[in-house]
Amino acid sequence: MPVDTIAILGFASGALAASSTLPENIATLRGKARKARSPRQRLRMKILRNATLSTANGGWVLYGTMSEQLPIQLFCGTTFVLAGALAFQQARQLRDLSQPKAA
Repeated sequence: MPVDTIAILGFASGALAASSTLPENIATLRGKARKARSPRQRLRMKILRNATLSTANGGWVLYGTMSEQLPIQLFCGTTFVLAGALAFQQARQLRDLSQPKAA
């Protein structure tokens, strides 16, 4: 049975997309209230979620390209850009939180 590269890419992208909310789900199931975490911890979780989601959607764009499915390319491409931009902006906010305040 030959290895279907397109199917493997689809499964990997689907797994990444599904796991993008895993850190938040685990924290919720453990009963950790949002207020109990520091702003830095919440921001790290958002960065992880958005970076994972962006990576997954990048995989879906490749999948859509390889399987010649324009709707997947367009909508996942849009989400790839939006989630990636959000993760980048949140990483900049985290960097700003880590820098000491000027007096």
